Amino acid sequence: MTDARTAAISGNLAIGALYVWILAEVGLLLVATDFVAGDGVNVWFATSRIVGVTSLSVFALSLVTAVFCFVWIYRAMAIAHHVTPTFSISPRAAVGWFFVPIASLWKPYEAIGQIIDGSGGRRVAATQTLAGWWWAGWLVRAVLGLLSRFGGSVGADGTLGRGYGIMLMVGAVIGIPMACLFQEIIRRVVMAQNGAVEGEIFA
Repeated sequence: MTDARTAAISGNLAIGALYVWILAEVGLLLVATDFVAGDGVNVWFATSRIVGVTSLSVFALSLVTAVFCFVWIYRAMAIAHHVTPTFSISPRAAVGWFFVPIASLWKPYEAIGQIIDGSGGRRVAATQTLAGWWWAGWLVRAVLGLLSRFGGSVGADGTLGRGYGIMLMVGAVIGIPMACLFQEIIRRVVMAQNGAVEGEIFA
């Protein structure tokens, strides 16, 4: 069983990784804005090449950030299962559902909901509301990601179109607050789980 201290460390690492990702998204937003404003031609610095490299770099950073978040999800769910063994989603499944087609549209959200419920605390309902907004942003951003890759926004000569830049801008505008919401969810769960475990020890 994962102890609360280990889960808290994982949570803090995930929050830190999300801070770095947010900064990268801000940079991508600036690059995409310059690209769109100049229509890919009259730009200050955001040439098609710069936009492509920046977008790819942020995507790679997203993968690293996801690893930190998945580690926390696994450990937080392990604690939630210890508190409420009847939960239907195991720690492994809480991570695995992110990679299952179709089911990934709602099962990861359900897993986060069980983590929140199993953590207890005084703000369960409010945290569940945050999780709802976070997941809605996740889904919208995922759709935009697909559109940006398969929406025909790359020209025959390999240059990026204005539509691609617009999708990057909208994705960043959604992604930044989405990451902030997830950071707050992690903070609340970590605090609640620490309190629950301490309550068991001193009961």
